[in-house]
Amino acid sequence: MQPRIFAILKVLKVQTHNVYLFSTLTIGYGVFNIANHYVTESLYFETGAHLIHVPSGVRMVIVLVAGFLGSVAIALASFPYAYWYLFNEDLLVATTVSITTGLIPLTTFFLVKRFIHWQSDFADLTLPKLVILAVAYAITNATIQQSIYYLFDLAARPLNAWLVMFAGDILGIFIVLYLLRVIAKIVKARRIN
Repeated sequence: MQPRIFAILKVLKVQTHNVYLFSTLTIGYGVFNIANHYVTESLYFETGAHLIHVPSGVRMVIVLVAGFLGSVAIALASFPYAYWYLFNEDLLVATTVSITTGLIPLTTFFLVKRFIHWQSDFADLTLPKLVILAVAYAITNATIQQSIYYLFDLAARPLNAWLVMFAGDILGIFIVLYLLRVIAKIVKARRIN
């Protein structure tokens, strides 16, 4: 990872207590999540599982940068999509899925940080640490979400759905991390010129 990405993440983390940031994260993630669903609808193979799920990478970055505030923004932004589109106005399922969607990345970071330490400015967040974090997030997310779908009798093939969700989360996370790296290189090149 480029030092510029860490600098960008540090600047964003300092501003997490800003209401404007919370609103931007909530609206931005909500719009992005819905747009992603329509763009990747052909990759939707199982309940809640896209083969490539870029919002998982975005969630990981949002919570890494904004912590609890990002987690709440994700949960709030996920609710309308879950309620009106995914679960046909089933309030209990939509609420459960939305809350867990926001809490899973936050919980994963707290658990992983107990074993893999990184500085608050992300200066020592290396590629191997990000890979461990991404895999832990994908395992946790797929397991919890697919368990919820199974408990509410929404998953016809739970193991298959878990595998699709896990693969989609991993691919989505690495796409987002790669795009962040490209953006950091562009920003660095513009500053040099």
